[in-house]
Amino acid sequence: MKIALDPYMHRHLSLPELCRKAAELGYDHIELSPRDDFLPWWVRPRAHKERIVEFKKGLRDHGVKVASLLPMYRWASPHEDERKTAVSYWKEAIQIAVELGVDTMNSEFGRGPSPRNEWFYFTENELSPGAARVGNYKAVFNLRGDNGQPTGGMAVDTNLGWKGPEKYVATVPQVFDLWQDPQERYDIFMNNYTEYTWTLVTFNAAVQELMKTYMDHPPRKSQSEGYSGPITLTQFERFRFVRDALGQEGFTLPMPNGN
Repeated sequence: MKIALDPYMHRHLSLPELCRKAAELGYDHIELSPRDDFLPWWVRPRAHKERIVEFKKGLRDHGVKVASLLPMYRWASPHEDERKTAVSYWKEAIQIAVELGVDTMNSEFGRGPSPRNEWFYFTENELSPGAARVGNYKAVFNLRGDNGQPTGGMAVDTNLGWKGPEKYVATVPQVFDLWQDPQERYDIFMNNYTEYTWTLVTFNAAVQELMKTYMDHPPRKSQSEGYSGPITLTQFERFRFVRDALGQEGFTLPMPNGN
């Protein structure tokens, strides 16, 4: 049995100094976890020939051996290009293990931190999001939900919360910093102690990119029965005008049937 030191907490040390540190702590084996100058997280190995020679000398000088290597690559990725890249990195890491005389390699499944930085929130019938988040800031345009308003036993109270009506802001959204205010209690867009109007630029850019995707990926049909309000005379006239106008250009638009 080998009791090995995982020196991740000492990764600020050079490789020869790391060998000295392991010996000082009473270890004669190292499980070498990812470090930027040797086998960094997720990217190509940086253990060039001179660095390997330097590491091997440090091991000999301090009587320490490498029990195992722990490379971390996205070799289980669902994305084929990412998986192929990870496999190529693995092959390089195996060659490094052979150079060091290491016969054991450990790893984990994972893809590292998500690059996602934008989130969008929709009700059943929205195409443009009722709320959008970029980083730790969230803009809320649709106030439906009454901020988690609890409902009582009376029927009128059940029209609060998610069953309540769409309620859109008049001009600008509510803005929340989700890191400081995860319950979305304090609108910081513009008030008597702060001003975050600049966030609209980032929200607008994110929503604009989202709306462009509808050209390649048209929105789906509604997947559930729900009440979206009455068909009004104004809507009927609008439908009739659009149907006639498009019909003249070679398109047809069926009239709504109320279902």
